[in-house]
Amino acid sequence: SGLSAGTYSVTISDANGCQYLDTNVVITQPVSPLSIIGSSTDVSCKGGADGTAIANTTGGTAPYTYLWDPAAGGQTSQAATGLVTGTYNVTVTDSNGCNISNIVLVNEPALDLTHTTAVAHALCYGDMTATATVTPTGGVPAYTYLWDPATASQTTQTATGLGAGTYSVTIADSYGCTVEDTTLTISEPDSLNLDSLTLFSNDICIGESTQLYALYPGADSSFTIIWDNGLGAGLGPFTVSPTGTTTYTIAVGDACGNTIDKSTTVTVSQYPIISLDPNIATGCVPLTVDFENQTPNASDSLYTWSMGNGDTVTGGMPTYTFNSSGTYTITVVLTNTSNCTTTSSGQNEVVVNPLPTATCTADPAQTDIRTPVIYFSGGVDDLSYAWGFGDGDSSYAQNPAHTYPGVGSYDVTLNVVDSNNCQNSCDLTIIIDPYYDIVIPNAFTPNPNGPGTGAYDIEALDNDVFFGLTDYVEEYHMMIFNRWGELIFETFDILIGWDGYYRGKLSQQDVYAWKINVRYIDGKEIERLGDVTLIR
Repeated sequence: SGLSAGTYSVTISDANGCQYLDTNVVITQPVSPLSIIGSSTDVSCKGGADGTAIANTTGGTAPYTYLWDPAAGGQTSQAATGLVTGTYNVTVTDSNGCNISNIVLVNEPALDLTHTTAVAHALCYGDMTATATVTPTGGVPAYTYLWDPATASQTTQTATGLGAGTYSVTIADSYGCTVEDTTLTISEPDSLNLDSLTLFSNDICIGESTQLYALYPGADSSFTIIWDNGLGAGLGPFTVSPTGTTTYTIAVGDACGNTIDKSTTVTVSQYPIISLDPNIATGCVPLTVDFENQTPNASDSLYTWSMGNGDTVTGGMPTYTFNSSGTYTITVVLTNTSNCTTTSSGQNEVVVNPLPTATCTADPAQTDIRTPVIYFSGGVDDLSYAWGFGDGDSSYAQNPAHTYPGVGSYDVTLNVVDSNNCQNSCDLTIIIDPYYDIVIPNAFTPNPNGPGTGAYDIEALDNDVFFGLTDYVEEYHMMIFNRWGELIFETFDILIGWDGYYRGKLSQQDVYAWKINVRYIDGKEIERLGDVTLIR
């Protein structure tokens, strides 16, 4: 063993000593040494796993066996397949057990296949003039293109004759790697829409100005926008001051020759007219005034009346009451349905005169029927006076005197009128009381001809009945007592007195005690005690 290639001699001896000599023993070797030349097929698309590594073997003694490293999955064929980019090691062994190792490099494209897009949108609504262009980068040129059926499946880098919509394209490089774009969107201008054209203006009052302008979404420099009435071009705003109601029209055209127009009217209204009497009203406090604008055809306007005292009222014909004296300048603001406003000017006045001062006093204000004369005073002002004394009588004197006919309470009224014919009044009450006293005689002479009924006549002179004389009685009680304190007479009727008889017999001449209690019609009560002499 351990011999190299060459020719050797060998002697063979057996057990008997016999020998054989061979001088042509030849040891051979492979024609060339075992070697590996690696080759590869690169990965088609960046990040893919379709690369191939091949061990091209020469020399040595066939057949050969192969073993790729774990990165290649330990494959045992001459060509390792399904590889990602990388460096792979392979060991080759020939039939003599000779082996050799080498590395094989599998590459991939340097860049991903990607692209950019450029779109030229449709110029007019409904046009088929748009284009879409894709520019690929990465991968391995050359590139092929396939657009979706909506483009008639065009195969060029730029798809033409497109309308509004969304398109897709697939790009493939020379290795068959592909990238797809499904969001290529083509837009187009909106069709001219009259509803989208909005005009703005305001109605005005004569002599005013207003701003006139339009809005149209999407209008750009390709649009033509023209107003009539000499306003010129553009959406505005324009300041206009028409002297009468005027209609303005705008025409809007796009780059494709389509045109729409729309109009707006600026209504010019007159200012309302106010006509008030300079001297609206004159009177006495409280003064109620009915206001009215004397201009016709203003009933549909909004009125605001300022009363000169901080108060305001509304309405075409308001009623207002002035509760304080003074001169009030009235201002009215009149706004018509066109919102044109006029404010009154000049001295439109309401004169409210104060009431005269009514002063009424009486002397006395309360007395009794014995002195029923009352003296009245109406003050010192230069006024017209009218007294009502409460008993049906009256007087036009400033300071009259009046005699009342009887007991009672009298409501007195004084009405005064000044030079402005303003009136005022005052009231007072006069009380005429009954005369609260009882007239009682101290002696009387009974009729000796027998007892009577006790009735008496206050005008009679015979003095044969003892009684108490008083007026305005509501309740009455009289009692007569003899010297022993015995009650010998009693009455509750003021019209019945004592006739001097007791139990049907004339009482003896003597002094008798009496007691009288009276309640008058006003509730006042008195009690009197005394004695009377019976004379026979």
